[in-house]
Amino acid sequence: MFRAIFLASLILFALPLSASKIDLELKRAAKLYVNAVITASKSPEFLENFDDRQKLEEFATPKKAQKLFAWVKSWHEGNLYMDAKIMKQVCRPSTLLQKMSRSMICDEEWSYRYLKHVARGEIEEIDKPIYVYYTIEYKFSNIDRSWKIDETDVLAEKKQG
Repeated sequence: MFRAIFLASLILFALPLSASKIDLELKRAAKLYVNAVITASKSPEFLENFDDRQKLEEFATPKKAQKLFAWVKSWHEGNLYMDAKIMKQVCRPSTLLQKMSRSMICDEEWSYRYLKHVARGEIEEIDKPIYVYYTIEYKFSNIDRSWKIDETDVLAEKKQG
């Protein structure tokens, strides 16, 4: 009887630890994703050739990395760059979608402004800084024992100023 209670206790206490470890991995991937968006959308040099999309595959599936790469590349081809900062990212506990996929909703506070490069090293501001509050759902797939972002959906957006 004691052994059964002991084993049941171990399982019950291990589940939250396991889930919180997964949530830490998911939060790390979401933070890497946000930082990559900020870096890639600001720097003309970040995505200079097609192989650069592999930089994004540390935290995103190849499908999502390709989509992000194409999105940022299209901005750069139109001489549009974004100078962004994330002030806050608060993520809720994740939910299991299927055996190897999870979802995590994060509330994020951003500021950004759009720029264009007029000469090497010189920029021109297109818009004044904007402050935005997003609620974003990140969907993850577990690939080779690593959680990767597969999809992102903006659930809510509120602009200020």
